[in-house]
Amino acid sequence: MIQLSALQRHYQRLLNKCVARDDATGRLLSRHRDLLRVVPADISGIGIMLVPTFLLPTSPADCGERLVPRSAIRFTSETPWSSILTSEVHRLGLRDYTAAYSHLSPYQREAQALVVFSALLTNHPHSPEPDINDLQRTNPEHHQLVDEYLFFAFYDQWCDIPKPV
Repeated sequence: MIQLSALQRHYQRLLNKCVARDDATGRLLSRHRDLLRVVPADISGIGIMLVPTFLLPTSPADCGERLVPRSAIRFTSETPWSSILTSEVHRLGLRDYTAAYSHLSPYQREAQALVVFSALLTNHPHSPEPDINDLQRTNPEHHQLVDEYLFFAFYDQWCDIPKPV
């Protein structure tokens, strides 16, 4: 068992290592750094969950001294927010929202994970696959932040990302 605050620090260290490179110059892109911050939030009816800071409509919750099992720590740098969402739903004993889109590309899994985080933060956790188009329609500013993160996080993989139809 470890403290939730220690899990948060662990995830933040892993998120800090997530990088994208410019294909032409090889330089690291750091524009999405501010979109790679994790904080605890109180999800109504669920408990304290670690979430992306930029999705929070209000200030983060106090994570206090809660203990969590070490098995909650799972992380893949290719899909950091999808990894954290998967770990958090397992840690909190929720239905696995991520299983429905495990077959998608890394880009699509990250996009969907951010939509699920948004649904949980707005107290709409019942839909297993919230629609990214609904997010765009109902909250364009929020959707713009998600797009900005995806743009920079997958900058070096644009040619591999399927075009929307």
